[in-house]
Amino acid sequence: MRLSDRKLLFGITGSIASYKAVYIVRHLVKNEGAQIQVVMTKAATEFVRPVVFETVTGSPVYVEMFGEVGFGTVHIDLARESDLLVICPATANIIAKIACGIADDLLSSVALVKGSNMVIAPAMNDQMYLNPITQDNISKLKRLGCVVVECEEGDLACGTTGIGRLAEEKKIILAILRKLREDERLKGKKVVVTAGPTREYIDDIRFISNRSTGKMGFAIAEEALIKGAEVVLISGPNSLEKIPYVNHVEVETAEEMLEELLEHRDADYLFMVSAVEDLVPDRVEGKIKKKDGVSSINIKYAPDVVKSFREKSPGATVVGFSVEVDNAEENTRKKLEEKGLDFIAWNSPDAFASDFNDIVLYSRSGKRWHLPKGKKNDVAQRIIDIVVQGG
Repeated sequence: MRLSDRKLLFGITGSIASYKAVYIVRHLVKNEGAQIQVVMTKAATEFVRPVVFETVTGSPVYVEMFGEVGFGTVHIDLARESDLLVICPATANIIAKIACGIADDLLSSVALVKGSNMVIAPAMNDQMYLNPITQDNISKLKRLGCVVVECEEGDLACGTTGIGRLAEEKKIILAILRKLREDERLKGKKVVVTAGPTREYIDDIRFISNRSTGKMGFAIAEEALIKGAEVVLISGPNSLEKIPYVNHVEVETAEEMLEELLEHRDADYLFMVSAVEDLVPDRVEGKIKKKDGVSSINIKYAPDVVKSFREKSPGATVVGFSVEVDNAEENTRKKLEEKGLDFIAWNSPDAFASDFNDIVLYSRSGKRWHLPKGKKNDVAQRIIDIVVQGG
């Protein structure tokens, strides 16, 4: 529950996209543990009834400045008691009001009190969005320190296609998480993460690989992003949804992964989560026919990707991952020394394809941490916290 200690104030304005805010609020409450208070403009209540948000949050919804809920300074109290104001969807009207300091209803008054501590997700017709006045207002809010999750292109409610759609749910949620969980120690740092398996081809059709899905690497990348890092995610073949704001690089073989890693040897941190396939067969051109028969396949070893990176980037903090079955601790510690790592995380083969992981983390200084079985995002958060602290 990444927001279990956070209180959010969620502003809803009069847009057809307001129904999407229901799903975002529900996710933040149910999956992230946030406490959320909703403020709706009168126009917003024409699209979604307040009772919907009351049901999702378990709290009364505020609409009127001088209504039956709260007291005379409700706009001050709501702003003071929240860690962040999110306005989603934000119409051109509310954006203009905030940019000009107008406070003529409850939400705009709360925004004036809250200052720049806001995440704003616009949604409107493309011509309204592209209007120079709206663009100037958005630019002004950015300059003042507000986070603006820009509109996306697509089908609009008016029947046209263009820019103005509310950003995808994941993008908005990550912007909120990053605003609330940013860590000064990672802010502006370059973090490279590898994820998933690699493939080594026998012929043009068949390959050798392993059961890695990339879930742990993606979890590490997402948590590093939330904590403020610039994240590059180099991943082998996988079926996972791309993470917004992350620079995704796709590779297939160990050689390709090494080549991409060395392009980012200026990284401050490397989390080598990928299960690089060690066995590389001599590749046959075309497809091996059954009638021709195969008596043997010549095998060599793939390059040691993480060791090669360490040699080229001695100043980076490098975290390796190990899957060992026999003599797990002894073999994992041996890898830590041989590859020149700062940390190494052992995880069981049972973690492949699972949403959960059970990690034992070792440091070069000899420390050991057991991170009990938990969701991979939670485990990723613990690993990053320990690594950033230097062990």
